Amino acid sequence: MQENDYASVVLFGETNGHLIRETLTLRRDSDHVHVEVSVTLAGSPPRLEYILSPFVFAVAAEPEFIHSPSLKFADDDVIGDRVFESPAVILQHQACFMALVPDLDFINQYAVIALEARQVATGNAFSVPYDRNQVTMPVALDLLMHSGLTSQPLAAYGIIDSIATHHMHWRHPSDGSMVRTLATDTVRYAFDLFISAEAPRYRGYQRITRYLWERYGGRYFRQPRPQAMPFNDYAKICYPASFAYLGSDVVLEAGERMAAHQAPAGYPDLPSWLEWELDGVRVGGYRNNAPQWYDLIGNTMFWNNVRDAVALYWWRQRLHDEDLLDKARCGLNLALAAPQHEGLFPTIYRFQDQRWQNNHWEPPLALDPQRTGLLCERYFNDYSESYHTASMSKTAAHLLRYMRLCEADPRILPYVRRYADFIVTHLDENGCLPAWFSPSLRPNAHLRFNGESGVHVWFLAELYQVTREETYLNAAKRLASFIAQELLPRQRWLDTECYFSCGSKAMDFHDAYQQQEPRGSLAMIWSAEGFAALYRATADQSYLKLGEQVLDYALFFQAVWQPHYIVTAYAFGGWNTDNGDAAWLDARQGEFADILIYYGMALGRQDLIERGVASARAGLTLINHSRHIENDIYAFPNFPLGLGPENIDHEGFPQSTMRTDASWGEVAGLCGAADVMRQLGGVYLDAEKNLAVGVDGVVLSGTSISDGTIRISLANSLNNLPMAYSETFSVQLRVVGLADGWYEIIINDTAQGSVSLPINSLPVCLTFIGIRYLLTMPRLSRPSAIDRRKQVVLPWLMIAIAEVVTAR
Repeated sequence: MQENDYASVVLFGETNGHLIRETLTLRRDSDHVHVEVSVTLAGSPPRLEYILSPFVFAVAAEPEFIHSPSLKFADDDVIGDRVFESPAVILQHQACFMALVPDLDFINQYAVIALEARQVATGNAFSVPYDRNQVTMPVALDLLMHSGLTSQPLAAYGIIDSIATHHMHWRHPSDGSMVRTLATDTVRYAFDLFISAEAPRYRGYQRITRYLWERYGGRYFRQPRPQAMPFNDYAKICYPASFAYLGSDVVLEAGERMAAHQAPAGYPDLPSWLEWELDGVRVGGYRNNAPQWYDLIGNTMFWNNVRDAVALYWWRQRLHDEDLLDKARCGLNLALAAPQHEGLFPTIYRFQDQRWQNNHWEPPLALDPQRTGLLCERYFNDYSESYHTASMSKTAAHLLRYMRLCEADPRILPYVRRYADFIVTHLDENGCLPAWFSPSLRPNAHLRFNGESGVHVWFLAELYQVTREETYLNAAKRLASFIAQELLPRQRWLDTECYFSCGSKAMDFHDAYQQQEPRGSLAMIWSAEGFAALYRATADQSYLKLGEQVLDYALFFQAVWQPHYIVTAYAFGGWNTDNGDAAWLDARQGEFADILIYYGMALGRQDLIERGVASARAGLTLINHSRHIENDIYAFPNFPLGLGPENIDHEGFPQSTMRTDASWGEVAGLCGAADVMRQLGGVYLDAEKNLAVGVDGVVLSGTSISDGTIRISLANSLNNLPMAYSETFSVQLRVVGLADGWYEIIINDTAQGSVSLPINSLPVCLTFIGIRYLLTMPRLSRPSAIDRRKQVVLPWLMIAIAEVVTAR
């Protein structure tokens, strides 16, 4: 079949009475083939073990670049759809490239009930109630370098069940036990097949993450969920709740108490936010909520009170709440009170014993030959004496952010310089900084080669911008060169979380079935931050492009859709942790919003700005609130009002998991919201780069700037939810990239007034039903790209505040 803009080929076949129809469609100027498969099964009732569409990557050597969503730990593993945040199998050798990308709309549209499917071998801890009569037959990807069917790599996609196995892989035993009875005799699936002989080396994947947002994410972004109220309302609810939380019981579906977030024996009941005097200085911070770390106050690679302090300071200005300022300063004081040893410092304070703990882990200096297999020793140690470099550098980077964005505390710079001086003199010959150092400053063999270099680049490049000392810039460049040469080409993001958190594995672990290594999303985002900081320090565009490459790969871990089988919460925009996990909506999404938006603004990429906003919104999805329950955003809360867990479905089934720390939960989400609004306001337009995005409860349907007229069509997306938000709220309209002159502002076809650049003294009254607007513009044209991240301190001028004139 052929039309003007596409051609299709339809193939028919039959085997053992099963009818197969396959349609291949190629559209004009498209870089991929769309394939749809329909199978009508013989027999009653219809039964199926699997149907897959396999492809061979016919190159003469093992591919240089390999990606799939999940590691494999056994020869009967597949890549289950519970890691389909942004699914694809990708193979590339030099310029030869292929990508197999499931059609996500088909997965939801043609789901088939299979009551025996989706079994788990991980128990049912923290499970949420769901209707087993609605369980569907899964889809899966597969990838094998040595399948036995061909000597070349084989990739496949189709319908096949698997068993969720801790932590985390997807087993499909080949003993016949996986045959499933279906509710209908017709099954369908579809996918897109990308093929190229001219792909940029190691970088063909960049097309795929961009395509996934173009095809799916952008559409979901314009839908109302998951934001149910203005960001201000989240802050007013979540901050007080996070400060006061004493603990609660996590309740299973059956009603039994499974895990108490309450004081262990011998500990007093403590609120989550603690304040006290330390050496005559008022200090404070969020303590951990997990019972095994009940009194732990951290500035770690995960929960980090200095990062929280930056957000608290911003929200104090937004909400005019001086208590938030006091808490921001207490968090800063605690971080700067940590004693230094040759610049190194502890990243944990134990409140009960009033003592410092250097970090979470204490691996032996030499590799432990007994540490083998999966779920092996993690070396958690409440009296650890080793120093964890990623935690220290993350804390130091946020100390510099506090100095830049909040207040220039004179204690910060000498403190972080002492730590930077240690880094400069302790880089390995290859340019990598070991993950741990002993109290005697010896590097630890565990993760001596690691993927965490980006966080050190970020810190050192930021420090150089303050001090202008070439020593710090040169060290940052050495670390960046290590990333560019050793990590980025094959995506070797080997971080602490991959090996020493819940998915622990031996240091020599390697997925021999797919030839992949562990890849952690924290390490990726830190590298994006590092390259961005180097770009700001040097104005060298190559660093910005390297950061873009890192970011485009990290985006495989962000959900671009809402799968029908993720019933615990609305998962769009959220993140997974690494390629050995199955968490959805992990709290890191609040932390990732800032850098996504920075790159979107610097590169003129609308998709990255939208992804950053989606990430920030997702950071607040998992809170207990009636609006989230009634709007089916998060219908299974297991903590008090305004609070939530750190992620969902962690073990491969509908599950509302435990809570470790406010800083890795709703407070991380508030950090993301602050970062987004600091950079974008509530509605953002860039006239020069043709960027436009609604941020805070607003969706844009059209914008134009021409002939001295700014036209904006927008709607209150919160009004389109089943439980609509009926109160008036304010958003800030921020416009950049305009030439000097007069501009008439028209919102939803209604003239709102005029403004001139440079700004005149006349007030402009903006009115819109349901929303109150604050309009800000720069006095001059848009700042240069290298200064864009500093726009918060540029002389923005508030023009007018207009109240709503008509009730909804």
